[in-house]
Amino acid sequence: MVVGLIGAMWVLYYNGYIHSFVAFTSINQAGFILMGLVTMTDEGFAASLVYLVTYLVASALFLGVLTQMRKVHTDGSDVPIVRFIELRLLYQGKDDHAFSRRLDSFLLAFAT
Repeated sequence: MVVGLIGAMWVLYYNGYIHSFVAFTSINQAGFILMGLVTMTDEGFAASLVYLVTYLVASALFLGVLTQMRKVHTDGSDVPIVRFIELRLLYQGKDDHAFSRRLDSFLLAFAT
């Protein structure tokens, strides 16, 4: 779990690729699911199942929203956003730092 959390924070710090962030957070979340399975009780299995379903829905929504976001060039072509820095640059302006803090908070909440 610690490896996944540190890896996700590293990807955020260096404005890495979104798919790398999701891979590291998946490692982290698998640790939480295994904690419920290790208990070897019905409550642990049920908790792991609920957590797994919740994580899958949250991941699908997160990736679904991000894959629909596009960066439009001046010539009219659009390209998908694949790095966190591209996502931040979409919202440049006078309120850029406030958005950046909200984005970081959202992504760290997703990671943990």
